[in-house]
Amino acid sequence: MTLSLALHLFEDFFWSAIDATGFALLFNVPRKALLTCALLGGIGHLTRTITHEFIPLDLAFATLIGSTIIGFGGHLFAKPLKTPHTVLSVPGVIPMIPGTFAYRAMIGFLRFSQSTSATGSSPILVDATSFAVRTILILSAIAVGIVIPNLLIFRKRPVI
Repeated sequence: MTLSLALHLFEDFFWSAIDATGFALLFNVPRKALLTCALLGGIGHLTRTITHEFIPLDLAFATLIGSTIIGFGGHLFAKPLKTPHTVLSVPGVIPMIPGTFAYRAMIGFLRFSQSTSATGSSPILVDATSFAVRTILILSAIAVGIVIPNLLIFRKRPVI
C-alpha cells in the first residue's frame, strides 16, 4: 500500500468520524457514546469507500455494506454503553447521506421546470431523474443496513 493511498483512507476515516461526532453532538448523544459514534462513522464510511473504489461495487451496494457494519456495531456497543443502538447507529450513517446527488437532482428538476424548449430539456430531465434515483437507492441502502441486524440476530421471536 502506497503512502498516498494510506493517507487517502486515513483522511476518509478521520473526516467521517468528525462528521459523525458532530451529528452525535447535534442529537444530544451522551458523552460516553461520542467516541463510539465517531468510530462507527469512520469505519462505516471507510468500508463504503474501500468497497466502492477498490472492489469496485456500486455506490448503493457499498453503502449497504457500510451501514450494515454500523448497524452491527451499534448493537455491539449498545449494551456496554447502556444506550439504545439507534443512538449509536444513526450518527454513524450520517456521513453516507448522498447530499450531492440530491442537490444535483433538485437543480436538474428546477432547470427542467424553467426550460422553454421541449426537445432541449430532455437530457436535463434524464440527468435529474438519474440523480434522484441514485439518491433514493443510497438512502434506502442506509435504512436497510441499519435494520439488517434487527432482522437477522436481534429480533424478538414470538412465543408460541
